[in-house]
Amino acid sequence: MVTGYLGECEALSCMLYRTKAESDEVDRAMAKMRAAVDNGATNVSGFPVPDHPAVSIGPAAQSSFFGWAAYFHSHGYVVITGKASNQCRSKNSLCFDRMGDLKPVSINGASAPS
Repeated sequence: MVTGYLGECEALSCMLYRTKAESDEVDRAMAKMRAAVDNGATNVSGFPVPDHPAVSIGPAAQSSFFGWAAYFHSHGYVVITGKASNQCRSKNSLCFDRMGDLKPVSINGASAPS
């Protein structure tokens, strides 16, 4: 079980951060990169991206159900139960498209930390 702040949980990206502030900081950095690409930039490697700890949420066995439930919990604190994986944490491996640290089983709302 992990608890944290879930921002947007989209088809190819679903991250759980410790706090809303950390999620927002990453979202702002990514928005600047997307804007640069939209304006013709071909190299965004120089854009700073905050290095906040996060858990990548992979697709669930019942991925359509989890995606639907995550939609209603986005932009809020949640508890996600699932099976942990180190598949994408290997130094020899790079994962894309929602290959996550956690394969979710359930998601429930949680209180913000005090």
